[in-house]
Amino acid sequence: MKVGRIFGNHFWRWLATVFFVFVVLLLNAGCSSVHEMALKPGATTLDIKKASVCLFSLKTENKFKPDWPPEVYGIEIINKETNEKIKIAVQSMATGTLLKKAFSDAFTVNKGSSSWEGLISFQLPPGSYHLSAIRGGCAKGIGIVVGMASFDFPFDIPFQVENGECVYMGRIEMTNRERVSDDEIPSGDNLITRLPQRHSGFGTGTFDVKIYDNFDQDIQRFKEKYPVLSNQVIKKRILPQWKKPENRS
Repeated sequence: MKVGRIFGNHFWRWLATVFFVFVVLLLNAGCSSVHEMALKPGATTLDIKKASVCLFSLKTENKFKPDWPPEVYGIEIINKETNEKIKIAVQSMATGTLLKKAFSDAFTVNKGSSSWEGLISFQLPPGSYHLSAIRGGCAKGIGIVVGMASFDFPFDIPFQVENGECVYMGRIEMTNRERVSDDEIPSGDNLITRLPQRHSGFGTGTFDVKIYDNFDQDIQRFKEKYPVLSNQVIKKRILPQWKKPENRS
């Protein structure tokens, strides 16, 4: 018997509300504005005169708990000159994608993949910035209860944006594994929602991060998904490797 039949429509409305609040809180932690990604399927124009376009590919994988693929919901960037926090919503809540996916995934015993991949794009005016965090989570059934786990992994990676450019910043790969030392930064908080955080491995794991140049393959994928880039000159400026941010444990 399906859970929806046991609890009725009120259960699904409750689940939608809880998950929506979960994502809103995740993306809006702190005082900052939330922006959508710069590139959208079907777009025919790209204006880079006032704000340049930054591109990178992103893969997250959970080798520690493979049944809980770490989906990215947003990234955080800090303007070094103004200290403003800028959040980029990787998956749009307006389309209901996250809610629909939660319904289809929450009670699937085996999701079929321990990883998630995305093509990230955002626009920024010229200046000095830091990539400061990548956030996400996973919704999954634990018995007849929906578990919602989250990760919020800190970065401290500087990058520069020049005027009127479209720039490729590399490929970021994040792999969640079991923490072996208290000195390693947890992938997510282990103090809240203890059961899902433990089951997912986000509360007891840490991310290994690798950044490298994957220009040819990534730009081909970007152009296939976003034809507006086809005639665009794309510069390459690869992000430096991840290092543990100061005063984090």
